[in-house]
Amino acid sequence: MSLTDEQIELVRGSFAMIRDQIEPRSVGLYRKLFRFDPSLRKLFTGDIGDQTMHYMTALGVIVDNLDNDDVLMDRYTTLAEQHAMTGIGRADFETMGAALIETLRENLGEAFTEEVEEAWNAAYQELAEEMMELGNIR
Repeated sequence: MSLTDEQIELVRGSFAMIRDQIEPRSVGLYRKLFRFDPSLRKLFTGDIGDQTMHYMTALGVIVDNLDNDDVLMDRYTTLAEQHAMTGIGRADFETMGAALIETLRENLGEAFTEEVEEAWNAAYQELAEEMMELGNIR
């Protein structure tokens, strides 16, 4: 990981602020995602509630292990394979990143400082790039 220790702590600390109410926050994330790109809705055929919790749970594992490359690579590899099979493309990662940042901004309020936003953008960019590379996602 090329995140600084400070960025890791900012991501972890801000995620901890929303972790106790992860379910409603995850639903809000997907509402934003589908508002930003309604065509993505067709990629999710199952119960969207299950998908929202799966995403936020996976995100929690990643946040908890930002300084553990072995765990991250295992997680990224699994997620990359799943995303590649689903037909998710590079642009979809960008849309999800925008939805995630907007959800964090909305839920963290004043705690979503410029530094926190920069840390989340850096962390998400690394996650997305690694997954796209591992999944050969174009």
